[in-house]
Amino acid sequence: MRSLVLFLCLHSSLIVGCASRSGYNVEKNIESEFKFSSKFLTVGDYKVHYIDEGKGDPILLLHGNPTNVYLWRNIVPNLSLRHRVLAIDLIGLGKSDKEYKKNLFYVNQEMLRKFIEKMKLKKLVIVGHDWGGALAYDYASRNDLKGLVLIEPVRPKKRLDSFFGRVLWKTSFLEWYMVSKNYFVETMIPSLTARSLTDQELDNYRRPVKSEEDRLTTYKWWTLLPFESEKAELFPVLNKSLSTVAKSGLSKLFIVANPGVIITKKIESRFKETFKNTIFINIGDGKHFLQESHPKKISRAIIGWNEKHNN
Repeated sequence: MRSLVLFLCLHSSLIVGCASRSGYNVEKNIESEFKFSSKFLTVGDYKVHYIDEGKGDPILLLHGNPTNVYLWRNIVPNLSLRHRVLAIDLIGLGKSDKEYKKNLFYVNQEMLRKFIEKMKLKKLVIVGHDWGGALAYDYASRNDLKGLVLIEPVRPKKRLDSFFGRVLWKTSFLEWYMVSKNYFVETMIPSLTARSLTDQELDNYRRPVKSEEDRLTTYKWWTLLPFESEKAELFPVLNKSLSTVAKSGLSKLFIVANPGVIITKKIESRFKETFKNTIFINIGDGKHFLQESHPKKISRAIIGWNEKHNN
């Protein structure tokens, strides 16, 4: 038991390995306050929380697990100087409805399509991170967009990299540990961010998942990770979507960092060979939650790419 707990605390076998935050060069004076007015829209059977700032051609921001619109707080002000910027909370997270009856991915897939239709978003650029990235490229594979930006998107993989990860996959012990310890917020966000977050910042991630019932959603996203070796339901779905987008002429931007977590140097090199009409911009030191370490660089990258390649 001790070795399993140590393994989970370090989460070296789950995704990327235990990593210190020392030695990373990140931006200074990152704002912790969330300064936007909340709005709600009924989309199908769900009430969706979102923010809507600025004017111009729209940019839609999609977060992943276990975050919420708070992740984009330092990027929205920069983008909204030139664009209408919307950020939504996925169903099950943030202030959007917590209860859902189907596979979380398909619930949010349908919600995203209906949200875009209901808001009548044209000439749209979608920016997706983590599971929001997977939802973004899945949407782009079947719908017209002006552009697509991916930041550390969940991607299909052949297998979990570690033996222990495969042994513990979807076990009751893993579910108990991740839910009871609020693993994704208390361990994953801090360890996969290239700077130390303040208590105020962490509280904004903790607040939507205070109860174990709400935290169960963060675990359910984990169980949906598209590993072929685990016969994951979403592996063929996302493999097809990502392949379609890679081959398409859609204007695409990958924002990457060193060392990265999902998009490492090795994966970046592979994608550079297979993705058409795609720009890769490296913003420097970073892990997975790049919005918490380089919001200004991310903003400049999106604005510069959009103005140069999508006008």
